[in-house]
Amino acid sequence: MSKEILFAAFGIVLATSVSAEEIRWKPETEKPGDYVVINQTQSGRVTHVFMGKVGNAYVIQSYKGKVKSSEIDFTTYLDQDGNYLKFVYPDGSMYKYQPHDCKRVLGTCRYTEIAPDGTRQKLTHVARAIKGGFEFQVLHQDGEVKLEGQVMLDEHGNAGDGFTRGGSRVEKYKLVKSYFQ
Repeated sequence: MSKEILFAAFGIVLATSVSAEEIRWKPETEKPGDYVVINQTQSGRVTHVFMGKVGNAYVIQSYKGKVKSSEIDFTTYLDQDGNYLKFVYPDGSMYKYQPHDCKRVLGTCRYTEIAPDGTRQKLTHVARAIKGGFEFQVLHQDGEVKLEGQVMLDEHGNAGDGFTRGGSRVEKYKLVKSYFQ
């Protein structure tokens, strides 16, 4: 076997031997009150504040605007790896995910999204690790792409820079500030 083929094969093994640890959120490294601020091209500036643990879920409250306001825009409940369990709006309406939304699972993962009106949708999430984050696609049952994107992560596993694309909508994200105690 030539050196070039051996190095190429070794490179492929290194590139594909990643663990879920590389893309997981690490809530154990955060304290209540820690936050990140993200500029989103479609949604504006959003501040995500870590609130701690409630039962088996970790809670993040999100506020629109330049500074934390008194009005919560939405609350996200996540598992210990950063997968969404539910996404709740101030009026009580919510999206639920069973068993979770697979956001931080490498490879192929299937889940059910339950909309506020009770509509259930079976989806498949496919993710692969890249340097500093991950790329993903969310597919409908027929294989059509619902959403795709790329997420870069900080040392705590918080999402920072990246983008999502679904249909004709593209949302770009830019981490502008973070605070950790």
